[in-house]
Amino acid sequence: MKIIQKVTVKQILTEKSKEKLFQFYLEQRQTLQKESDQLHFEQKKDGTQK
Repeated sequence: MKIIQKVTVKQILTEKSKEKLFQFYLEQRQTLQKESDQLHFEQKKDGTQK
């Protein structure tokens, strides 16, 4: 087998770290969704929604 390109491993993905990352991104998504919903609500309230 021939080495094509060397790369630096920055993180080893294990089942535990995968679950931790998944939870982190789920929380981030929920936070951003709440912020988005709040902005839409404020736009409706102000009558500036397009």
